[in-house]
Amino acid sequence: MRKNKLSNKFLYDFVTLLYVYNEFINADVVKEKRFKQIQEFIDGRAIKNKEYFDKNECIKTAYFFVKKVVDYINEAC
Repeated sequence: MRKNKLSNKFLYDFVTLLYVYNEFINADVVKEKRFKQIQEFIDGRAIKNKEYFDKNECIKTAYFFVKKVVDYINEAC
């Protein structure tokens, strides 16, 4: 799944941005707050109208992929 999802330019760029941000931001308080905001977006706003996308497997799998990446980074922080 990872290889397929990272072939999507947007998902690749987004995951790369998260990785670079995590690696190069040294202020732990700032990093923790930013990843908390991203987590709140993924768990809240991104699924607000999820019924619109129930039949679109591409969007659903992309969401679950990004959610796994964000969850993993938040656990590591």
